[in-house]
Amino acid sequence: MMFVSEDYPPLNYVENGTIKGISVDILRGVLREMDAPVSSDTIRVLPWSKAYETALLRNNTAVFATVRLPEREPLFKWAGPLDSERKVIFSLRDNPPAIASPADLNHYTIGVVKDDSAHLQLLELRVNASKIYAYPTAPSLISAAQEKAIDLWCYGEAAGRYMSRKVTGDPNYFVVLYAL
Repeated sequence: MMFVSEDYPPLNYVENGTIKGISVDILRGVLREMDAPVSSDTIRVLPWSKAYETALLRNNTAVFATVRLPEREPLFKWAGPLDSERKVIFSLRDNPPAIASPADLNHYTIGVVKDDSAHLQLLELRVNASKIYAYPTAPSLISAAQEKAIDLWCYGEAAGRYMSRKVTGDPNYFVVLYAL
């Protein structure tokens, strides 16, 4: 069995070459209870799109942790929940736009991580697909927002704050404008 995930703190992340996080601890604990300990080489942290694709195409592969959406329901056998998550819209803190409803999002370009649930959730809210841009990783997404290649970005709140601090060095570089 192989387990794949992404760098998505605090659920799963790599620190000093070691895979850590809440979902990693839960996975190891469950497998230990089943008397099936997992070796470190069977857990891999990949860019999200690659982890997701690997789980879809490779037998005996589990992707963790992922958002459970109706569109994804038939694609996997589910276990959990491990945690709850809130996808939010981030903006540069200087002069952030006012977002009162999903319709307001259509006035801006929005970045997401490729194959992340945020993309599906934005489409479900009727955000115009031509306004949504996919990036391979959270750091590339955050860099695009810093460089003003996109107006806004959508990601999980806790992981977004962590990754923003990691990329910019400033935990207040971006503000949350809207929760999906």
